[in-house]
Amino acid sequence: MKRHELTTALSLIQKDLSLPESEINRSEKPELEELHQYLTAAIRELLNKDFNQLINILYRIDITESRVSKALHTDDPAQIASELASLVIERELQKVETRRIYANRDL
Repeated sequence: MKRHELTTALSLIQKDLSLPESEINRSEKPELEELHQYLTAAIRELLNKDFNQLINILYRIDITESRVSKALHTDDPAQIASELASLVIERELQKVETRRIYANRDL
């Protein structure tokens, strides 16, 4: 994965979740694991404070209800935030790739 793709995905995630800029933004080479940890913490906070807002965000990001439901019903409740973070990162990276493809396409 290219650095630019991860940086763009980070920007989308911060916009979609209304998150402030973090140390990751200042990193010369952001790492996927670092992004996952950052997002897991943000999702854990939303799970504890505003579950309905989290569900609305996941819907807006366009993560299927079945995948969200599966993550919410995991065997280990401590893993819910991590599972949801993985889904968000995966979806945002898909968006980055789709935009890249269509930006290079002659219309």
